[in-house]
Amino acid sequence: MIAENNQVGVKIVIAYQVLVLAQPLNPKPDLIATRSGSTIRFKNNGNTNILLREGKQCPSKDSLDEECEIFKGNRLYAGNEWTIKLPNSQPVKYYLSIGTKNSIKEY
Repeated sequence: MIAENNQVGVKIVIAYQVLVLAQPLNPKPDLIATRSGSTIRFKNNGNTNILLREGKQCPSKDSLDEECEIFKGNRLYAGNEWTIKLPNSQPVKYYLSIGTKNSIKEY
């Protein structure tokens, strides 16, 4: 017998969407980055998604980490483009994730 002061709670979580990532049998990543001054355009010409994370641009080569600006990431699906405006014309670094492979690229 359950005492009257015992309570049972049920929590229902409703999600707005489901993200399912299915890699093609032969993934061929092909990320093209085009710089024009302080603007950079990424285009995914491949057949798989590419995740760009933790972009970082420093005012100069000798800058301290705290002087550098961090940029949000973005997932580029095959055929998609993404353009961002950077504060200066110095190189920007991004972590790239393609399937289970990770790398750092400078543009």
